[in-house]
Amino acid sequence: MSILIVRRFQRNVHTYYNSMLIITVKEHGSIDRALKALKKKVEKSGQNREIRRRKEFTKPSVKRREEVKAAKHRQSYLTSESNG
Repeated sequence: MSILIVRRFQRNVHTYYNSMLIITVKEHGSIDRALKALKKKVEKSGQNREIRRRKEFTKPSVKRREEVKAAKHRQSYLTSESNG
């Protein structure tokens, strides 16, 4: 389920979609099960990862450097796997 939020900034209209995690609990259901289900949904949606990523600003040049480093690592792993 998602909620549509519309905010106006000067002349531009920006639309934001916020996804909500909904956990249904049975009438005599356990709180522990509900917490477990919530944790699983949060992990699958990647919200914690996104919050950690947005915690501090990363310069674009650093982002590119990290992407190149990861690509080199992936490439070396694939070439070493194919060679033997």
